[in-house]
Amino acid sequence: MGKNVVFIAAGGRGTRLWKDYPELKESGLPKSLGVVINNRPLLAYQLESLVGLPSTVIVLTFNNQRSIRVFKNFIKTSQVPPYDYLYNLAPYSSSNAATIDVLKTSRPYKPWQDEFGFIIITSGDIYFDSRHLADMVDTWKKFKCSVITLSDFDKYMVSLKSHFHPVFSKSGWLKGILRSKKIPKTILSHPQFITEGAFRIYCSMPRGTSKSEFVSKAIRKGEKFRIQRPTVYTNVNFSQDYINLLEYVGR
Repeated sequence: MGKNVVFIAAGGRGTRLWKDYPELKESGLPKSLGVVINNRPLLAYQLESLVGLPSTVIVLTFNNQRSIRVFKNFIKTSQVPPYDYLYNLAPYSSSNAATIDVLKTSRPYKPWQDEFGFIIITSGDIYFDSRHLADMVDTWKKFKCSVITLSDFDKYMVSLKSHFHPVFSKSGWLKGILRSKKIPKTILSHPQFITEGAFRIYCSMPRGTSKSEFVSKAIRKGEKFRIQRPTVYTNVNFSQDYINLLEYVGR
């Protein structure tokens, strides 16, 4: 078995935050680096949990060389946990499907050509507590299945005309995903803890595929998913998300 792998899509620009936080737009940085709290970028808080995983390759995907230089400077000034990170460049869109697109361009590490233990697919604009990551690892060890984050969907997040609704059992198994115009109570979020079988399906899907569409196909092909609800979680896309983040790490 090869090393474990973490892919972080960290190049999103955060345009929905620009109106209330013009300093992010002025910085020209992705929100993973441009959203700074306690003199530390948003990405640093997630990495604190991820660098503790055993025998793991961490691949960070940005959209330009400047972002990589800024990130490396954060390491030098101890604002980001030190680690032997790998860096990938890929163009970003504003699409919900950006993660699967940038992953398929990954260089230099290509796990679909090598053996690996597990793969975590995540994005640079989220915050979750370290217990959530530990629970995902424990669930994978126990059930040998993929584990996906389930988070609440608040009305301020509504920007689409149709939505994916995860359907799951009381025991925590994801049964399927429905799509409708009704606003969902919960959604599938990052991080996703993906087994090798599910990952092969992920990489076979075309550009523009959302994580919900991927999971739906994987379930139809017999892959098993458990849902994991974190105690502390926020995906920083809107002003309210930033306020939530301040409550977690701003003190």
